[in-house]
Amino acid sequence: MTSKILPYLLERAAEDRPDDIVFRSVEQGDLTYSGLHAAHLRWAAALDGLGVRRGDTVASLMPIGFEAYHCWMGAAWLSAIEVPINTAWRNTWLHHGLALSGARVLVCAQRYLPQIAQVAQGLTALETIVVYDADDPSELDVGLPTRIISGPAFFAAASATPRLSRPADDDLMAIIFTSGTTGQSKGVMCPWAQWSHADGKPGVFRFVVELGCPFIYYAPFVPYHLTGKGALIAAAQLNGQVVMREKFRTDVFWDDIRNYGCTSTLIVGAMGNFLMKQPPSADDGINPLRGVLMAPILPDVDTFKKRFNVEVCTIYGMTEIGHAFMSDGFAVDRTNWASCGHVNEGFEVRLVDATGRDVAVGETGELLVRVKPPRRLNRGYWRMSEATAQVWRDGWFVTGDAFRRDEVGNYYFVDRIKDAIRRRGENISSFEIEEAVNEHPDVLESAAVAAAGEFLEDEVKVFIVPCPGKSLEPTDLITFLIPRLARYAIPRFIEIVDALPKTPTQRIRKAELRKLGNSDRTWDRELAGVELPK
Repeated sequence: MTSKILPYLLERAAEDRPDDIVFRSVEQGDLTYSGLHAAHLRWAAALDGLGVRRGDTVASLMPIGFEAYHCWMGAAWLSAIEVPINTAWRNTWLHHGLALSGARVLVCAQRYLPQIAQVAQGLTALETIVVYDADDPSELDVGLPTRIISGPAFFAAASATPRLSRPADDDLMAIIFTSGTTGQSKGVMCPWAQWSHADGKPGVFRFVVELGCPFIYYAPFVPYHLTGKGALIAAAQLNGQVVMREKFRTDVFWDDIRNYGCTSTLIVGAMGNFLMKQPPSADDGINPLRGVLMAPILPDVDTFKKRFNVEVCTIYGMTEIGHAFMSDGFAVDRTNWASCGHVNEGFEVRLVDATGRDVAVGETGELLVRVKPPRRLNRGYWRMSEATAQVWRDGWFVTGDAFRRDEVGNYYFVDRIKDAIRRRGENISSFEIEEAVNEHPDVLESAAVAAAGEFLEDEVKVFIVPCPGKSLEPTDLITFLIPRLARYAIPRFIEIVDALPKTPTQRIRKAELRKLGNSDRTWDRELAGVELPK
């Protein structure tokens, strides 16, 4: 049995450095390794008291906070499987997640009871709801058909001699739902070996330590996704700390970094653009942050690095596979910003065309992935055998992402296959359109999608969120894009919006945007008579 998966790393840390701080929460204070491990065992005993056994699922609906990690690890010490649910889900989405989990026990924060009440009647497997942050049982009488218990009652009924079952690296760490950007979310069966790096290597975050810094990681990331869970994994591997805030906020980001001495963080989606478009300050570069993991990379990454006095690295990954590509340390700059890096150690990849044949260097193909040993990859989708069969092909996982490779082995993300736009015989990357649009100084973020044209083929449509206090004329944007995009990729439709629909990991839900179609808010370049140069 390996000793390198997370439960054992935390157990050993509690023995070797019990008073070292592992968590620092803006809302909850500090927590030591010994306090963390003791809480995990306490939660294991309480779950055992509810009859949770090896292989059972435990659903959770919890915000960022210590308790989300206690629930996860408490289940792990019983070799049970946590199924963390997206706290933004309601109605059919929430019912889908809870019903699919098959859990008899749901652990939740009191604030989510109204959401649960909407769907509880149809959850036939659910027997007990634990409202861990409620002290008064009378507050829990909300008319649900399921037994509801408060936090004190949960722990009062804990087993005196819990049936602890030490997990193995082949056991499931959790069932993590996909973002649902292209349809109904699927529960990915993630083994410990996939995300705990059972070979003992701490992955991309080791670059921070190699800079000579302690690993103090800023993580305003949700616990129902691997961005949140991965923070604790990295801290345990690198003898570091995790600094938590319940939500990413641009206005307090740098205050938190300075106040807690954070040396590393993850910047995903539009977060980098949000930070860059804040008003410059004379002390922007005076901060302890040294290593930033950024995905995707900003085109003007050198300006970001200089302004904030940081180094930048990057990865490409998915819940299903981990990190298939990784940059060569903090070597990302304007010469290679578009690359996701090289193939990560232990991975094998292929780029294939629609017939399954490998494409040549420089050509675009769909990414297939496998690893050695195979146990370091997902086990498929929980209770969704048909969906599992669709993503596995002769031992290779089919990512649904289009990439190209250069002659020295750098890989470049082109687009999600389902997000690509085809117009006048040209395949257009929505990702590359967005990169160009986001360079405009008045654009905060954007999303490019296919819109129906008159001739039964795609037209390019862009949804745009302007920077606060700014307005944007579509004609000005077209002028800005003409030297930056091929003629066929210049948007025909532009729609200004207040916000874009997103997943918890800041991915834009483009399927929702495609469904919107055009409206009286949509600007049409052809109707406006704006001509493009030949």
